[in-house]
Amino acid sequence: MTRPKWLVPVLVISLGLAIGAGVGYPLGSQSRNDDVAAAKKSVTTQKLEKAKVQAKLSAYEARENELRLREARAPQLPKGSFPKGFPKVVNASTVPEIVRSGTYDGMKQVVAVAPGVWTALPDGSDIADAVASGSLDGFCASIKAYERMYTPGVQHSGSCV
Repeated sequence: MTRPKWLVPVLVISLGLAIGAGVGYPLGSQSRNDDVAAAKKSVTTQKLEKAKVQAKLSAYEARENELRLREARAPQLPKGSFPKGFPKVVNASTVPEIVRSGTYDGMKQVVAVAPGVWTALPDGSDIADAVASGSLDGFCASIKAYERMYTPGVQHSGSCV
């Protein structure tokens, strides 16, 4: 009995598919395994990159929200309430020892409100927070002059020498 000519190719193709040979890859090919491994690695790398981008975006959004909240709750400095160039952050070491001792011990920075007038700048505070505290330290004549010229009718707490 003779076999039809079309039967042999059909059997070979069926046998190859049953064994699991992929199209374009010889049986037992290492390159197919390498391609599969590379594809898995590529997908994993893409997922990691996506996660990194999302983490950066989340951190950026959190920082942006923090800045918006800080701006919203920070007291605004009244215009014209200070001499030109004031208030400004200065090193606590620039405050004369007679004013600094006891009041600003351990502080790195303070706010100069006017010449001869300072207020504490606690960690995490900004200039507006410090000025809003209403506490002024410095030379008595300087504090009185500041109050008379820039905050008439307001007496601030604090100490003077």
